[in-house]
Amino acid sequence: TDKPSLEFGIEDTLAVALTVYADAPWTVECANWITVEPATGDAGETVVTVMAQPNMRDGLADRPRKESITFVGRDIYANATVSILQNGDKYRDLVEGTLADAFAQPLETFVGVKDVQVVALTSDGFIVKDETAYSYVAAEQEVAIGDKGNVYSYVSTFNGFPSLKDTDRFKVSANSA
Repeated sequence: TDKPSLEFGIEDTLAVALTVYADAPWTVECANWITVEPATGDAGETVVTVMAQPNMRDGLADRPRKESITFVGRDIYANATVSILQNGDKYRDLVEGTLADAFAQPLETFVGVKDVQVVALTSDGFIVKDETAYSYVAAEQEVAIGDKGNVYSYVSTFNGFPSLKDTDRFKVSANSA
C-alpha cells in the first residue's frame, strides 16, 4: 500500500496535525526543512504538528522537494513513515542534454532531453532514442513514430531500466508525416 503523505505549497507554512499512536517511546527523523513538534513522545496518543519551511531560493521558487518523516519506535517494525512533498519550480536549474546525461542524474530529477526520436508506441507512453540511449517515456501525449523533439520529464526506472515518467511535455520539432 502507499504510505501516507502530506503536500505543502511553495510558501506554505501552515501546520498540519497528525496523531501518533504508540506502544512505547518514539522519536522523529526528518529533513531540516521540516519541523515536527513535539519531536519525541511516549506510549499512547500524541498529536504532532508538521510544518515545512518556504521552498524559496534567492527570492524565487526552488525545485520541488520530497522527503519523509519517520516516527521511530523501539524496533524497526514499530516505525511509521509519512512522505512530505513540497511544490516548487521544476524547471529551475533544469538539467538538459542527452538521454545518457539524464540517466546520470538522481532518480526523480526533472530533466530536459533534446533531439530524441519516437521509435515505438505503447498503451501508456512511447519509446524514444537519441545517439546515446533508448528510453521508455510515460506520457499521455499523442505522438507518432518518427516524431523528433525534446522531452521534459522526471528520471525514473521501469522494470529495472532507466526511463522518464510524469512527462510534462514532448515538444515536437519535426513530424513523421
